[in-house]
Amino acid sequence: MKPVKPVVLSIVALVFVLFIGVKDGLAWGYTWVGINLEKVVTATRWKSGLLRYAAAFELNNAGYDTDLYFGSTGTTVPDYTFRAGPNVRLFVPLQRKLVFDLSENPQYAYYLRTKKERGFENTFKGQVHFILNRFYLRVGETLSDTRERLSTELNIKIRVRQDNPAGVILWQISPGSSVALQYRQIKYVYENLVVGTTNIRQNLDRMEHSTWHRPGPSSSSSTASTGRTSLPSRSPSSGTPRAIPAMEASISSPRFPWAARPRMSSGSAAA
Repeated sequence: MKPVKPVVLSIVALVFVLFIGVKDGLAWGYTWVGINLEKVVTATRWKSGLLRYAAAFELNNAGYDTDLYFGSTGTTVPDYTFRAGPNVRLFVPLQRKLVFDLSENPQYAYYLRTKKERGFENTFKGQVHFILNRFYLRVGETLSDTRERLSTELNIKIRVRQDNPAGVILWQISPGSSVALQYRQIKYVYENLVVGTTNIRQNLDRMEHSTWHRPGPSSSSSTASTGRTSLPSRSPSSGTPRAIPAMEASISSPRFPWAARPRMSSGSAAA
């Protein structure tokens, strides 16, 4: 067993002290995130002791597709299709200052005639919410196992697994403004598939790290500074509300040997 790093213990101790030290204020804090979380938890349909849970059966993307492969195969491949599965979310609020949040969303993609396109997908998310008076903290992780279409040029579906730990700390400066610092890490692991002479896993497996600051939805300004160094075209988006610019930094981890290869564009090649 690996020893727990002192930094991790320090962070846990700090959060614990902040949590037990809150005596005054609203039960769900003064932050707009805490207030919204209270609405979500109290609106859940079923309750049993501390447990709050909501569940629904989803049926989506149902219909008839005139060509599953958008003409890339030379002949049209029409088919009937739908996606279906349950969506379950569980909450365990403890004194309205600490909330455990779990969700599971398995899906089955069904095609009437194109059996090779059928398959299961799943997304699991686990989060812990810390609701303080004017601070809100959230740590969690999302695990997904899905099939995605690579591109219009390479029109095949391939399974990809993502491991996405993330965290956010928000400070409610005033009733009308807030600021947040977020961190996200995504590890992509693709199906071991060779197309022609290209090994998909060796070229697309990677690790991404993103840290960014953004104002709350009521803020009116922020620092406009953006910097990215990332191999994949899927670089994380700041997702800033109301088109407010944000400061973002993103890097690719050299954990995988191919992550260190520079990508050449026509402009850089000419230079």
